[in-house]
Parts: sequence; C-alpha cells; structure tokens
Amino acid sequence: MSLIRRLIVILAALGLVFGSLLSFPSILPYMIGIWALGAVLAIAYHRMAWPWLLAGAIILATKRPGFTLEFWLVMLGFLGIAWTDYRLRGRAPAATSKNYRVWTSFILMFLVVQYGVMRWHAARSGRPQVLDDRPIVCLGDSLTDFGYPQSLEQLVVVPVVDFGRDGINTDAGIKLIPDILAHRPQAVVIELGGHDYNSDRKTRAELRKNLVILIETFQQQQAAVVLVEIPRGFISDPYDGLERELAAVYDLELVDDSVIRNFIFNSPILPPGSWRDSSQHFSDDGLHPNSRGNQYFARIVSRHIENILGPDVRRPHTPN
Repeated sequence: MSLIRRLIVILAALGLVFGSLLSFPSILPYMIGIWALGAVLAIAYHRMAWPWLLAGAIILATKRPGFTLEFWLVMLGFLGIAWTDYRLRGRAPAATSKNYRVWTSFILMFLVVQYGVMRWHAARSGRPQVLDDRPIVCLGDSLTDFGYPQSLEQLVVVPVVDFGRDGINTDAGIKLIPDILAHRPQAVVIELGGHDYNSDRKTRAELRKNLVILIETFQQQQAAVVLVEIPRGFISDPYDGLERELAAVYDLELVDDSVIRNFIFNSPILPPGSWRDSSQHFSDDGLHPNSRGNQYFARIVSRHIENILGPDVRRPHTPN
C-alpha cells in the first residue's frame, strides 16, 4: 500500500472513530450499524473483522448509553464474534467458509436491528390517554423558560401551562408539584436535570430519585409524562442513559437529546451552525432556543403528546 493510501485509510479511520464518539445517543444504532457493516464487508472479502468489532464495542462502552439488555447483547455479540474471528485468522478453510461468512453476517445485522428496535421501544409510551379539557404542563429550567410552551400552545387544541423557571433543578421542580397538580394536567413535559449535574453535581442515584418522585406523582394523578433527555457530555454520558432508562421503566414518551444538541450545533458557536446564516439558527447563544428553536422544540414535543393523546390533540393545519 502506498504512503498516500495509508494516510487516507488512517484519516478515514480516525474520522470514523471521532464521529462515532460524538454521535448522539439517539443515533447510536446507526453508529453500531456502521461498525457491524465494516466487519461484514471484511468477512466477505476475507479480511480481519475483529478490529471493527472490538473498536465498535469499545466506543459503545465509552458512550455509556445505559447498561440495558440490548447493550449487553451487542457487547457480548461483538466481542464473541471478534474473538472467534481472531482465532480463525490462521485457519483459512474455516475462516473463509461460506457458512461462517453467512451466519456471522446474519448475527451482526440481527444484533444491530434488535438494538435499534429495543432503544426505540424504550422511548415510546404505550399508554393511551383520553383527551379532555385538562391542560398540558411544561416543567423545566431555562430551556423551557425561553418560550417553547407558547409555541406548543399554537400546535395543540388543549391549554398549555408554562412552569419554566430559569436555573431550577429537580429539587425546585418537586416543590412546584402542588401548584402543577392544581391545574389537573393530563400530560406533563419534564425538562429537568441539567443544573442537577452542571451546578449541583448530584450523583446519578440522587437525580434518579428526584425524577422518580416527579414521574410517579404525576402518573398517580392520571397525568401522562413526557421526559426530555438531557445531554451531559459530547462523548460519554456520566449518568448512563438515565432518562432513557426511566422512560422504559415507567412507559414514558422520551424526547431524545438530539433536540437540545441541535440548539448547540445550529447556533453561531459550533459548525455547522456557524457556517449558516443567522436566520437558520435555533439558538443565539449556543444553548438556549431562540424563536425558531422554540418552534422546533414545540414541534418535537407535540409529536410525543400526539403519541399519547391521539391525533385529535393537534390543531388543524399545523405542521407535524
């Protein structure tokens, strides 16, 4: 291999690793699929597949998306096939047999598909709710306080009550429970936990306890809960996919963290937003939504509300 080709391969590999480490939790199945596809192609062309699988497993563990059943299935599958492939490299007949290639490729694709399906299912609620005149409550910190509830009210036929409070954490959210319940909400959107990590440095267990109090209290009052996933780091999640875990345990709709991350990447702070005209930005300061960002946030939340309350909750002639 020439020097130029080696450099291209090295740069491509570094780009793939870097891109995988920066991938949103919501697109992890696609990231895993890329590494699995690389292994499948390597097997098809009688090359070493184990480096692809080992790298994919290490990156997935580094991302800390939550140590769930689907996580362990992928990890054990990748590492098991990587070990088998490594051991068979010196045995050409076994390593190049058609059965080996077909079954290994099938298992890898199955692991990727089941991972994506199980993560998608964990972020979707299966509980129907009856639509009535009870409002939707939006509880959150500055990301809510900057105004997406007002945009949401333009998309739904039920009232929206704004409980966005700049700078609050889950402790303050718990104190607001009596005021929220006084409105008899049929759905509550919870966007809290950023300040618990950034300012208070709560442990995962402490934050989980507070979120569980909020979730269980609202559910006991027959209010559906929509949980907003809070990003806490570009590469690794120090709370191990906490919101996604709670969404699965309590059967909640989950607004994945790509929404908040899009405020960052569609702002003047980082590319690609810094390369675009300011009229296309979702945020002016790199975090908090502007008018366009609030409309985007509201559209995403309204889709999850519709999943719970049904299509009649959406105002006619509004974007979906």
